[in-house]
Amino acid sequence: MAEIPQAIVEYLSTGDGVRLAELRQQYPELPQQLRDPAVRRNLLALLDSPAVRADPDSDWTAALLRFLRTDASPAESPLVRPFLTATSPMTRLRAFEFLVFAHFGDQDRTQLLTLLKQMLMDPDDMVRAQAAEYVQRAGATQELRGVLRAWRRAAARRGWQATSGFEQVSRLLDR
Repeated sequence: MAEIPQAIVEYLSTGDGVRLAELRQQYPELPQQLRDPAVRRNLLALLDSPAVRADPDSDWTAALLRFLRTDASPAESPLVRPFLTATSPMTRLRAFEFLVFAHFGDQDRTQLLTLLKQMLMDPDDMVRAQAAEYVQRAGATQELRGVLRAWRRAAARRGWQATSGFEQVSRLLDR
């Protein structure tokens, strides 16, 4: 596997805005490297590596998925699907987002709707709340109205009424 430039490793390893600004100054080539198709291929290979597969719940894995989602394509989906079963809600969220981005403009709307339904059923509210956001962005409220109603009833039975996901789904249904 080809080496990942140090600037990219540092960029993916921080979520701090000040540090990101410092990195852009320290590595003037960083914006170009971030857009380089060869770097993307290397990052996808890294995502598929035994080291990352052995630790799917790491912050690094979530950061890698977050970065790669930007230009996600349906062809890359099989590489990401295994991360939907990670223990970490953040890794699952980033994997779902990658797949949603990959299928957002896709001709196969059924795949996008299936992903959104799966996100709504995630055990973590952070993922469910983001699912409701993506339902709205995709303009899928009408298509999923029956699913959303059933979800809200099931969520109430589970005691999720005080969660962000429940609130967002309720707002979608009340429009």
